[in-house]
Amino acid sequence: MSSNIFKIYKDTKELNKESYVTLTAAKGKKENSVIYINMDAFSYIEGLIWDKYREYGSSKKVKISSDDWKRILEGIVVASNTLTASVEELEQTLKFEIYSPANDLTDLLGVLDTFKSYLQEFVQCMNQLVLLEKYIIIQKK
Repeated sequence: MSSNIFKIYKDTKELNKESYVTLTAAKGKKENSVIYINMDAFSYIEGLIWDKYREYGSSKKVKISSDDWKRILEGIVVASNTLTASVEELEQTLKFEIYSPANDLTDLLGVLDTFKSYLQEFVQCMNQLVLLEKYIIIQKK
């Protein structure tokens, strides 16, 4: 697996026609109110979202309140700090009881440091979006 998928994008032009997820603060009209993430990279955090927000599902569009996002982001920080190089522990830490990643977890072992940085960047960007509006929309494209 390429570690290049673990990036946060501010513009779809950088995605090179990849499948992606859009996270938008409300209507996305304010400056810096949208981020884009590679769909495969996003699949590694879906279990963490579901763990803190049980209404999260596999639909193409989900609206989550900023208060719920604060709880989700706290869970992601905890997970990021406890990640280890063991497939079994990754399954537990990333909450893959319901959601499974697009790629095998053994692929993640080789890029674990990059993945941890991605989680930290995701939390940082999402904390900024949470401050902008009352809700964030996840849209899978």
